[in-house]
Amino acid sequence: MNNISASFTSFLNDIECPYRIEFTDNTVLNDNYEYEVTINGQDYTNEFPNDFIVPQNGEYIISRMVNDPSTNCFDIQSDTINATYEDLNVTFDLEADSTECIGIYQVINLRIDSSLTSTEFSDQDGNLLFVNSEGQLSTGNGVTSVTLKAFVSEFQDICFDEETINIDNVVNLKVPNLFTPNGDSNNDILRVVVEGDEFLSSLQCIKTCRFQVFDRWGNEVFSTTDPDLVGWDGMINGSPAPPEMYMYIIETYYYGDPDDDEVNCSTQAEFKNVFKGNVLLQY
Repeated sequence: MNNISASFTSFLNDIECPYRIEFTDNTVLNDNYEYEVTINGQDYTNEFPNDFIVPQNGEYIISRMVNDPSTNCFDIQSDTINATYEDLNVTFDLEADSTECIGIYQVINLRIDSSLTSTEFSDQDGNLLFVNSEGQLSTGNGVTSVTLKAFVSEFQDICFDEETINIDNVVNLKVPNLFTPNGDSNNDILRVVVEGDEFLSSLQCIKTCRFQVFDRWGNEVFSTTDPDLVGWDGMINGSPAPPEMYMYIIETYYYGDPDDDEVNCSTQAEFKNVFKGNVLLQY
C-alpha cells in the first residue's frame, strides 16, 4: 500500500509587485525519501517551499514528486497558476514654472502606486532628466516629451508603469552640421542659434555658459561664454583650421526671472544642460 504523498498547495500572491507563488507543504518529511519540485520543467527542489517570484506573464505548472527508493513507491502531484501583471497606477502632470521661461517645469499631481519605490524621468530619446527636491525639472534643448517611469528597484522589467506627457512649446538650440569659413560672407561663422535663426538673447530665460569646439584629438580650438556676439571663424592660432570634423559642447542654464542678475551657472547648476554634436568644416 502506497502511503507516500506529494501533497502541496499553491496560490498566487498578487497584492503587490512582484507577484509571488506561495506554497504550503502538506507532506510528512522523511529523510529516506527523495523529493523533486519543478516549475515549468525547471528544478525548484532546493528552494521549495520558499516563494517563487513570477518573472513574467504566463502559465506556471508546478510539479512535485516524492519517491521511496526502498520500495520504488512514489507520488506525483501538480498545480497550475496563471499570472498576468496588471497595469500599475502612475500619473503626473507638468506645469510651466514661468510663462517667460521655456525649459523649467514643475511636476504636479504626481500619483504612484504604493508598491513602487523608485522613479525616473526621461526625454523622448531615453535621456534621464534631473528633478530637484522641489519637483522641478529642466527639459532642456529639443525635448518634446517627458516620461515618468516608476518601478521596484530590483524588478524594473516587470514591476513598473510609465506615463508620457508631450511638450508643445519646445526650444531647439541649433549648431549647423557644416560651415564654410571661406570669406564669402555665407556661413562663415559657427554660432549657436535658436530654431528660426534667432539669437539666444531672444529667449528671456535661457543663458549659455559656454560654447566650445574641439578637434578630433580632443584639443580645444575655440571657446566663448558669449555666443550671441562671438562665434568660431574657423581659425586656430591665427591659421585656417584643417577641413575635417569637429566636436562642439554647449552648456546652458535656465531660470525664471529675466531680471535676476544673480543667476549664473553656479547658482542654477541644477538646471544646467550639456549638449554635444559634430560639425564638418569645409572650404
